[in-house]
Amino acid sequence: MNEENMINPMALKAARKRMNMTQEKLAEAVKCTKDTVSRWERGTSRNVRSRYRDSLCTALRVEWEQLSGTKEDKGAIPRPQPGRTKVTIDMNLRNSLQLVAERYSISLHDVIHLAPLLLVIAAEKSLVWRRNRLVNIDSELTEMEEKLTHLCERLGETVAVRGTDIENSLLEEGESLKNRDVFGHSISGSNALWDWNDPEDPHGPFIDFVRELMKDIPNEAVIDIRSVNGKMVYDYKIASDTLNKSIGLSWYEEKDWEILYWIFDEGEIDLRQCLRTRQERDESGYREWLSEQVRKTSENRQIIA
Repeated sequence: MNEENMINPMALKAARKRMNMTQEKLAEAVKCTKDTVSRWERGTSRNVRSRYRDSLCTALRVEWEQLSGTKEDKGAIPRPQPGRTKVTIDMNLRNSLQLVAERYSISLHDVIHLAPLLLVIAAEKSLVWRRNRLVNIDSELTEMEEKLTHLCERLGETVAVRGTDIENSLLEEGESLKNRDVFGHSISGSNALWDWNDPEDPHGPFIDFVRELMKDIPNEAVIDIRSVNGKMVYDYKIASDTLNKSIGLSWYEEKDWEILYWIFDEGEIDLRQCLRTRQERDESGYREWLSEQVRKTSENRQIIA
Protein backbone atom coordinates (compact mmCIF):
# COMPACT_ATOMS: atom_id res chain seq x y z
CA MET A 1 0.00 0.00 0.00
CA ASN A 2 1.35 3.43 -0.96
CA GLU A 3 2.56 5.28 2.14
CA GLU A 4 1.44 8.59 0.65
CA ASN A 5 -2.19 7.43 0.86
CA MET A 6 -1.85 6.58 4.56
CA ILE A 7 -2.64 9.08 7.29
CA ASN A 8 -0.25 9.58 10.20
CA PRO A 9 -2.29 9.17 13.45
CA MET A 10 -0.04 11.50 15.47
CA ALA A 11 -0.08 14.16 12.74
CA LEU A 12 -3.88 14.06 12.50
CA LYS A 13 -4.40 14.27 16.24
CA ALA A 14 -1.90 17.10 16.63
CA ALA A 15 -3.46 19.07 13.78
CA ARG A 16 -6.96 18.60 15.19
CA LYS A 17 -5.92 19.77 18.65
CA ARG A 18 -4.11 22.75 17.18
CA MET A 19 -7.45 23.81 15.66
CA ASN A 20 -9.21 23.18 19.01
CA MET A 21 -11.57 20.73 17.32
CA THR A 22 -13.16 17.66 18.87
CA GLN A 23 -13.40 14.43 16.93
CA GLU A 24 -17.12 15.11 16.52
CA LYS A 25 -16.52 18.58 15.02
CA LEU A 26 -13.89 17.26 12.64
CA ALA A 27 -16.20 14.43 11.58
CA GLU A 28 -18.94 16.99 10.82
CA ALA A 29 -16.55 19.08 8.72
CA VAL A 30 -15.30 16.06 6.77
CA LYS A 31 -18.79 14.51 6.54
CA CYS A 32 -17.78 11.19 8.04
CA THR A 33 -18.52 9.51 11.35
CA LYS A 34 -16.74 10.22 14.64
CA ASP A 35 -15.80 6.54 14.74
CA THR A 36 -13.95 6.97 11.43
CA VAL A 37 -11.92 9.87 12.87
CA SER A 38 -11.26 7.84 16.00
CA ARG A 39 -9.95 4.90 13.94
CA TRP A 40 -7.64 7.23 11.98
CA GLU A 41 -6.21 8.66 15.20
CA ARG A 42 -5.79 5.24 16.82
CA GLY A 43 -4.09 3.94 13.69
CA THR A 44 -6.49 1.00 13.33
CA SER A 45 -7.55 2.38 9.93
CA ARG A 46 -4.95 4.55 8.18
CA ASN A 47 -6.01 4.44 4.54
CA VAL A 48 -8.11 7.58 3.89
CA ARG A 49 -10.46 7.62 0.91
CA SER A 50 -9.75 10.34 -1.61
CA ARG A 51 -13.11 12.06 -1.03
CA TYR A 52 -12.15 12.76 2.58
CA ARG A 53 -8.63 14.08 2.04
CA ASP A 54 -9.50 17.55 0.70
CA SER A 55 -12.10 18.05 3.44
CA LEU A 56 -9.56 17.05 6.10
CA CYS A 57 -6.95 19.43 4.75
CA THR A 58 -9.47 22.27 4.50
CA ALA A 59 -10.81 21.74 8.03
CA LEU A 60 -7.35 21.47 9.56
CA ARG A 61 -5.65 24.03 7.28
CA VAL A 62 -2.81 21.73 6.34
CA GLU A 63 -1.51 19.98 3.25
CA TRP A 64 -2.15 16.27 2.81
CA GLU A 65 1.61 15.61 2.90
CA GLN A 66 1.61 16.99 6.44
CA LEU A 67 -1.19 14.63 7.54
CA SER A 68 0.43 11.64 5.86
CA GLY A 69 3.77 12.42 7.48
CA THR A 70 5.62 12.62 4.17
CA LYS A 71 6.18 16.33 4.80
CA GLU A 72 7.16 17.59 8.23
CA ASP A 73 4.81 20.03 9.92
CA LYS A 74 6.48 21.33 13.05
CA GLY A 75 3.29 23.04 14.11
CA ALA A 76 1.14 19.94 13.81
CA ILE A 77 3.51 17.14 14.82
CA PRO A 78 5.08 17.80 18.23
CA ARG A 79 8.54 16.32 18.55
CA PRO A 80 9.31 14.36 21.72
CA GLN A 81 11.34 16.48 24.10
CA PRO A 82 14.38 15.02 25.86
CA GLY A 83 13.60 14.02 29.42
CA ARG A 84 9.82 14.01 28.88
CA THR A 85 7.65 10.89 29.18
CA LYS A 86 4.06 10.94 27.96
CA VAL A 87 1.85 8.08 29.15
CA THR A 88 -1.80 7.55 30.03
CA ILE A 89 -2.42 5.76 33.32
CA ASP A 90 -5.36 5.11 35.62
CA MET A 91 -5.83 7.48 38.54
CA ASN A 92 -5.27 4.79 41.18
CA LEU A 93 -1.87 3.99 39.67
CA ARG A 94 -1.05 7.67 39.35
CA ASN A 95 -1.86 8.11 43.04
CA SER A 96 0.60 5.33 43.92
CA LEU A 97 3.27 6.88 41.69
CA GLN A 98 2.63 10.28 43.30
CA LEU A 99 3.04 8.74 46.76
CA VAL A 100 6.42 7.31 45.75
CA ALA A 101 7.45 10.72 44.38
CA GLU A 102 6.45 12.34 47.68
CA ARG A 103 8.37 9.76 49.70
CA TYR A 104 11.68 10.23 47.91
CA SER A 105 11.26 13.92 46.94
CA ILE A 106 11.59 13.29 43.21
CA SER A 107 9.38 14.17 40.26
CA LEU A 108 6.57 11.98 39.00
CA HIS A 109 8.43 11.80 35.69
CA ASP A 110 11.51 10.38 37.41
CA VAL A 111 9.43 7.65 39.04
CA ILE A 112 7.93 6.65 35.68
CA HIS A 113 11.28 6.98 33.89
CA LEU A 114 12.98 4.60 36.34
CA ALA A 115 10.16 2.02 36.45
CA PRO A 116 11.30 -0.03 33.40
CA LEU A 117 14.91 -0.09 34.62
CA LEU A 118 13.95 -1.16 38.12
CA LEU A 119 11.57 -3.84 36.85
CA VAL A 120 14.30 -5.30 34.63
CA ILE A 121 16.72 -5.31 37.57
CA ALA A 122 14.14 -6.94 39.85
CA ALA A 123 13.15 -9.48 37.19
CA GLU A 124 16.74 -10.47 36.41
CA LYS A 125 17.67 -10.64 40.10
CA SER A 126 14.65 -12.89 40.68
CA LEU A 127 15.87 -15.23 37.93
CA VAL A 128 19.34 -15.34 39.52
CA TRP A 129 17.73 -16.07 42.91
CA ARG A 130 15.67 -18.89 41.40
CA ARG A 131 18.68 -20.42 39.61
CA ASN A 132 20.66 -20.46 42.84
CA ARG A 133 17.67 -21.91 44.67
CA LEU A 134 17.31 -24.63 42.03
CA VAL A 135 21.00 -25.53 42.26
CA ASN A 136 20.79 -25.70 46.06
CA ILE A 137 17.68 -27.91 46.01
CA ASP A 138 19.23 -30.25 43.46
CA SER A 139 22.48 -30.37 45.46
CA GLU A 140 20.66 -31.13 48.71
CA LEU A 141 18.64 -33.90 47.09
CA THR A 142 21.79 -35.44 45.62
CA GLU A 143 23.49 -35.28 49.02
CA MET A 144 20.47 -36.95 50.64
CA GLU A 145 20.55 -39.72 48.04
CA GLU A 146 24.25 -40.34 48.58
CA LYS A 147 23.88 -40.47 52.37
CA LEU A 148 20.91 -42.80 52.21
CA THR A 149 22.65 -45.10 49.72
CA HIS A 150 25.76 -45.17 51.90
CA LEU A 151 23.71 -46.10 55.01
CA CYS A 152 21.78 -48.75 53.15
CA GLU A 153 24.47 -50.22 50.92
CA ARG A 154 22.81 -53.66 50.94
CA LEU A 155 19.70 -52.23 49.34
CA GLY A 156 21.77 -50.90 46.45
CA GLU A 157 19.83 -49.31 43.59
CA THR A 158 16.46 -49.98 45.17
CA VAL A 159 16.94 -46.83 47.25
CA ALA A 160 15.43 -43.78 45.60
CA VAL A 161 14.88 -40.37 47.16
CA ARG A 162 13.57 -38.46 44.19
CA GLY A 163 10.10 -39.28 43.00
CA THR A 164 8.63 -38.50 39.61
CA ASP A 165 6.88 -35.38 40.95
CA ILE A 166 10.01 -33.67 42.27
CA GLU A 167 11.98 -34.61 39.16
CA ASN A 168 9.32 -33.11 36.91
CA SER A 169 9.16 -30.02 39.11
CA LEU A 170 12.92 -29.49 38.79
CA LEU A 171 12.79 -29.91 35.02
CA GLU A 172 9.81 -27.55 34.77
CA GLU A 173 11.56 -24.89 36.84
CA GLY A 174 14.69 -25.22 34.71
CA GLU A 175 12.70 -24.73 31.51
CA SER A 176 10.90 -21.73 33.01
CA LEU A 177 14.24 -20.12 33.88
CA LYS A 178 15.60 -20.83 30.41
CA ASN A 179 12.68 -18.87 28.90
CA ARG A 180 12.95 -15.98 31.41
CA ASP A 181 9.47 -16.81 32.66
CA VAL A 182 9.72 -14.27 35.49
CA PHE A 183 6.19 -14.72 36.84
CA GLY A 184 6.06 -18.51 36.44
CA HIS A 185 3.21 -18.55 33.90
CA SER A 186 4.50 -21.82 32.40
CA ILE A 187 4.83 -23.56 35.78
CA SER A 188 1.99 -25.92 36.66
CA GLY A 189 -0.06 -25.57 39.83
CA SER A 190 1.18 -28.97 41.02
CA ASN A 191 4.85 -27.95 40.95
CA ALA A 192 6.41 -29.04 44.25
CA LEU A 193 8.83 -26.08 44.43
CA TRP A 194 6.17 -23.40 44.86
CA ASP A 195 3.22 -23.13 47.24
CA TRP A 196 0.49 -22.45 44.68
CA ASN A 197 -2.19 -24.04 46.86
CA ASP A 198 -2.24 -21.53 49.71
CA PRO A 199 -5.96 -20.59 49.80
CA GLU A 200 -5.25 -17.18 51.31
CA ASP A 201 -2.36 -16.07 49.11
CA PRO A 202 -0.65 -18.52 46.72
CA HIS A 203 3.13 -18.22 46.44
CA GLY A 204 4.96 -18.04 43.12
CA PRO A 205 8.49 -17.28 41.87
CA PHE A 206 8.38 -13.49 41.58
CA ILE A 207 6.11 -12.99 44.60
CA ASP A 208 8.42 -15.05 46.79
CA PHE A 209 11.47 -13.17 45.51
CA VAL A 210 9.90 -9.77 46.24
CA ARG A 211 8.97 -10.94 49.73
CA GLU A 212 12.57 -12.05 50.19
CA LEU A 213 13.69 -8.51 49.28
CA MET A 214 11.19 -7.05 51.72
CA LYS A 215 12.92 -8.72 54.67
CA ASP A 216 15.67 -6.09 54.65
CA ILE A 217 13.58 -2.93 54.24
CA PRO A 218 11.56 -0.94 56.82
CA ASN A 219 8.00 -2.10 57.42
CA GLU A 220 6.77 1.39 56.57
CA ALA A 221 8.09 1.09 53.01
CA VAL A 222 6.01 -1.96 52.07
CA ILE A 223 3.28 -3.25 54.37
CA ASP A 224 1.82 -6.00 52.26
CA ILE A 225 2.01 -7.58 48.82
CA ARG A 226 -0.55 -9.99 47.39
CA SER A 227 -0.67 -11.95 44.17
CA VAL A 228 -3.00 -13.30 41.50
CA ASN A 229 -2.67 -17.08 41.68
CA GLY A 230 0.86 -16.56 42.91
CA LYS A 231 1.95 -15.32 39.48
CA MET A 232 1.45 -11.55 39.45
CA VAL A 233 1.17 -8.77 42.01
CA TYR A 234 -2.39 -7.48 42.27
CA ASP A 235 -2.29 -5.50 45.50
CA TYR A 236 0.28 -3.82 47.68
CA LYS A 237 0.46 -1.12 50.32
CA ILE A 238 3.47 1.16 50.33
CA ALA A 239 4.98 4.14 52.11
CA SER A 240 2.64 4.15 55.10
CA ASP A 241 4.74 6.73 56.94
CA THR A 242 4.80 9.06 53.91
CA LEU A 243 1.07 8.59 53.48
CA ASN A 244 0.42 9.62 57.06
CA LYS A 245 2.78 12.59 56.89
CA SER A 246 1.51 13.93 53.56
CA ILE A 247 -2.27 13.43 53.73
CA GLY A 248 -2.82 12.30 57.33
CA LEU A 249 -4.18 8.84 56.51
CA SER A 250 -2.97 5.42 57.60
CA TRP A 251 -3.50 1.81 56.52
CA TYR A 252 -3.41 0.96 60.23
CA GLU A 253 -6.46 3.13 61.04
CA GLU A 254 -9.78 1.49 60.28
CA LYS A 255 -11.48 4.89 60.00
CA ASP A 256 -9.21 5.69 57.02
CA TRP A 257 -9.77 2.49 55.06
CA GLU A 258 -12.74 3.69 53.03
CA ILE A 259 -10.94 6.88 51.98
CA LEU A 260 -7.79 4.97 51.03
CA TYR A 261 -9.94 2.51 49.08
CA TRP A 262 -11.27 5.31 46.87
CA ILE A 263 -7.78 6.74 46.41
CA PHE A 264 -5.68 3.65 45.68
CA ASP A 265 -8.09 0.87 44.73
CA GLU A 266 -10.68 2.75 42.71
CA GLY A 267 -8.73 5.88 41.80
CA GLU A 268 -11.76 8.12 42.31
CA ILE A 269 -10.01 10.64 44.58
CA ASP A 270 -6.87 12.42 43.37
CA LEU A 271 -3.97 12.22 45.81
CA ARG A 272 -2.65 15.57 44.56
CA GLN A 273 -5.96 17.21 45.44
CA CYS A 274 -5.71 15.71 48.93
CA LEU A 275 -2.25 17.26 49.30
CA ARG A 276 -3.46 20.68 48.18
CA THR A 277 -6.62 20.62 50.31
CA ARG A 278 -4.75 19.64 53.46
CA GLN A 279 -2.46 22.65 53.00
CA GLU A 280 -5.43 24.99 52.50
CA ARG A 281 -7.63 23.86 55.41
CA ASP A 282 -7.34 23.01 59.08
CA GLU A 283 -7.53 19.36 60.11
CA SER A 284 -11.25 19.49 60.81
CA GLY A 285 -12.02 21.14 57.47
CA TYR A 286 -9.75 18.72 55.68
CA ARG A 287 -11.51 15.72 57.22
CA GLU A 288 -14.88 17.16 56.24
CA TRP A 289 -13.62 17.56 52.67
CA LEU A 290 -12.43 13.92 52.61
CA SER A 291 -15.81 12.72 53.87
CA GLU A 292 -17.54 14.77 51.18
CA GLN A 293 -15.33 13.24 48.46
CA VAL A 294 -16.17 9.73 49.68
CA ARG A 295 -19.89 10.58 49.71
CA LYS A 296 -19.78 11.99 46.17
CA THR A 297 -17.81 9.10 44.72
CA SER A 298 -20.05 6.55 46.42
CA GLU A 299 -23.17 8.25 45.05
CA ASN A 300 -21.70 8.50 41.55
CA ARG A 301 -20.80 4.82 41.61
CA GLN A 302 -24.37 3.92 42.65
CA ILE A 303 -25.81 6.06 39.82
CA ILE A 304 -23.51 4.39 37.26
CA ALA A 305 -24.40 0.93 38.61
